[in-house]
Amino acid sequence: MGSIEIFAVPAHLRVASNRMARIIKSSESDALFIYLPQHLNDLIKSLAEGCPYEYLLDQVRESSLVPEPLGRWEYEMEPIFLAIRGISNRKT
Repeated sequence: MGSIEIFAVPAHLRVASNRMARIIKSSESDALFIYLPQHLNDLIKSLAEGCPYEYLLDQVRESSLVPEPLGRWEYEMEPIFLAIRGISNRKT
């Protein structure tokens, strides 16, 4: 039986995002669940499969998928998104 790890990190803190990114990079998990708006699922999946981080930002910017100021959201989430990028390819 597989194990389950749950991490709760404070939202809106860059240091927490950096810590979570390190955990993601070193994880051997088969699945990753991140509390993000559901309408971002396809973009996050594409990012995990290796699409460029800039593509995610462009799509979010063009479609107004994030209700808060994009610069702040990007600053807070960037470490996590960069850790996720290509993770599907590394796990196979």
